[in-house]
Amino acid sequence: MEFQTEEQIEFFFKAVAAQTKSASDISEILCEHSGRDKISSDDIITGLIYRLMTPMEDSDINKYMKQIDELFEKDTSSEEEEEEEIDDDEIITEPRVIQRNSCNCDLCIQARVCLENYKNYETIDPLGKIFHNSIKKTCQEYRLSI
Repeated sequence: MEFQTEEQIEFFFKAVAAQTKSASDISEILCEHSGRDKISSDDIITGLIYRLMTPMEDSDINKYMKQIDELFEKDTSSEEEEEEEIDDDEIITEPRVIQRNSCNCDLCIQARVCLENYKNYETIDPLGKIFHNSIKKTCQEYRLSI
């Protein structure tokens, strides 16, 4: 096993957080472009898949890494974490296919392409593997088909 310094581990953690923040922002856009007010599990999974399969531009990497650095610098000990309520409509009992929106903007088109190609997607990147495995596990757990 390769020895990793604290700095390397922290950088890796921040990279995962930055990717996740970016995927969250993409999920919000997908939701808005679907004409809904509340983000769905489909938006979240699609945002994660989009972020996994579509590399970020250098400017986006810098932007999200800066946001994560700022979060790390904040004193969050006095802040309470907001708990998200589970919508009864989001509880999945029967297997179902992730819904796609019909917006024709570049992001939404690319998101649909990513969903179509996800089943054949492979990565050797450690960060990509983390995202890929978490998406697979979540879809299996919640009986979602892509």
